[in-house]
Amino acid sequence: MVEHHHFHSEEAPPDGGSCTGKPTEWWFPEFEKSMSQTEKTLVVTLALHAKRLCSICEIKDECLAYSLIHEPFGIWGGRDEQERLRIRIDKKIKTSYRTHAGLRPTKSNEMPYVQTYG
Repeated sequence: MVEHHHFHSEEAPPDGGSCTGKPTEWWFPEFEKSMSQTEKTLVVTLALHAKRLCSICEIKDECLAYSLIHEPFGIWGGRDEQERLRIRIDKKIKTSYRTHAGLRPTKSNEMPYVQTYG
């Protein structure tokens, strides 16, 4: 029997997802100005692969619910940062995480929010 969690009080992400054992950076794509076009394409390709793994994951809904409250960055439940931000705004979800102005800290002040798609 699959145990379902309510993530309003959960402090840790759900275990046992399709991402288990895969490289974390697939779910946290980042671009740097020094990257070649080939390197940028690889980042996008891996992020799309990560989203496909999420799409077949048995706990994607729990993962997404957890992330809306606790995780501003990366791909969770098959949704990237921009998609999850829109869900938060639409559903007026209060977050428990704290970041500088709600944005990802990056090496460049010109790009405070790294997008999944280049």
